[in-house]
Amino acid sequence: MVVAVAGQISTASPILVMHPDPQVVLVGREGLDDPVNSIEGGYWLNITGDGFGLNAGDLRGVLVGGREADATEWLSPTRISALVPSGVGSGLDVVAIRRDGGRSNAGQFSYEDPEITAVEPPYLLAGVGNVSVELVGSNLGMSPEDIADASVGGYRCAALTEVSPGRVVCRLTTVDDWYRSEVEITTKFGRSFTFDDVFTGLPAPVVTYVDPAEASAGSTVVFTGRDFTRTGSTDGQEDIQEVTIGGVPVDGFEVLTSSTISAVVPRGVGKDLEIAVVSSTGRESAVPAAFAYSPPIVSQLYPRYIFGGEAQARLKLTV
Repeated sequence: MVVAVAGQISTASPILVMHPDPQVVLVGREGLDDPVNSIEGGYWLNITGDGFGLNAGDLRGVLVGGREADATEWLSPTRISALVPSGVGSGLDVVAIRRDGGRSNAGQFSYEDPEITAVEPPYLLAGVGNVSVELVGSNLGMSPEDIADASVGGYRCAALTEVSPGRVVCRLTTVDDWYRSEVEITTKFGRSFTFDDVFTGLPAPVVTYVDPAEASAGSTVVFTGRDFTRTGSTDGQEDIQEVTIGGVPVDGFEVLTSSTISAVVPRGVGKDLEIAVVSSTGRESAVPAAFAYSPPIVSQLYPRYIFGGEAQARLKLTV
């Protein structure tokens, strides 16, 4: 630097003006006491503090959780705004960066935690492999990498084939049996949500006996066992696919309760016949040698007499 005073020339070292790093004091959303910070982003975050620069050209950008804000707006040396990017997590650092390299201390910001509101289908079918279950809710994730763990009815998702903020598709491998009623999801930042008592199960059916164990075609019998319907189901008819006697489908059946099914005996003959119940998932339960058709009854004989010599008689049988 050169300075002339009364004809005298003086030289001095250049003066270096140092600007202190910006300081973040408060991070929030203006006018919202309890904002919903969706993981989809796209809303403005208000940042107050100091040292954000003398004009808009001094502000380089804002980082939210290590990701650059979609846009920034310089309002004053003490106030700026940032358009929140998509993301997940809580307690994330919010850092303002000036063009001269000055970086602020970290403010704090949190996205909303995941929430599950529905499951489709709302029941788990025992014995089915590679079944997909859809989890519906909000703030579930932007990509599979955002989800650390997810489980349905106690079974961990083998893969997440679709992930969006409002929908996650979970693929399960073979489910041996159903034993829990909750659905859980955990983000990579450890934030989790459990959806309790909304998920029902359909175990493999178990038939134990039929009553009566001997009957004629057209008669009504009752199959007794357990797990004929989904847990908590009010209409179990759709849970049973087929009821058979001796390998022949009955003429009709009605699921009365989770442990009883009434059925109409089909036409047939024989004894020591197997009875079976097949669920809508194809799981079968059978009991061998559990049923017999009533023996035929001779009710009439035609003719009632026979002349000498060769003759033929007709028997009318009731079976």
